[in-house]
Amino acid sequence: MENTKSNLEKSFERRLSILTLSEQQNIYGIPRFNMKERKHYFKLNNIEKDIFDNELKGSASKIYFVLSLGYFKVSYQLFQFNIDEVIEDAEYVANKYLPEIDVRAIDTSYGKRARLNHYSHILKLFSFRFALDKDRASLIEKAKDILFIDANPKYIFKELVRFSQDQKFILPSYTTMQDIISTAMVTQEKQLLTQLEELLDNDVRNQINALLNKES
Repeated sequence: MENTKSNLEKSFERRLSILTLSEQQNIYGIPRFNMKERKHYFKLNNIEKDIFDNELKGSASKIYFVLSLGYFKVSYQLFQFNIDEVIEDAEYVANKYLPEIDVRAIDTSYGKRARLNHYSHILKLFSFRFALDKDRASLIEKAKDILFIDANPKYIFKELVRFSQDQKFILPSYTTMQDIISTAMVTQEKQLLTQLEELLDNDVRNQINALLNKES
């Protein structure tokens, strides 16, 4: 067969559309809690309370930590946000753990250093890590395996979310996941075409190329 880009490769020159905006928000967006969920996810156990009391300095840092921790518990994601964006959650946390503080009046600046400190504590608590190059490679291999079960990109994505949680690393960004799934699908197609070429004689191969050219 001719050594040209496959139809699948051409379609992936633009990123593969997998999730709707709503589905992306469900996975990558800050969780939105009702009161019952706030009571559950913002409750600190003894180890978490020790970090809150002894490892963090300043009211803003303590509040951001509890918020980030609660969001991680439900999503296994780490977020950048301002208190104003999650004011109802922040007021709940302040009332519960720092009742003398007016959360709307505190210094809500949240520098990179403080944020990374919080991330470090949270990842350690759950034995998680940020995704490494080897994890991205393992996601591609896992996607290739899933393709034998179901080639629907949305199904593959959901299975990879589960895989990343089982392996305890933070799910890469949506664009990275699009590229991972695209790579797996293109690689798998190439492997199948190579296997097919090995099974075909020249006459059949020429007939297929003629049909493909005619269809193009």
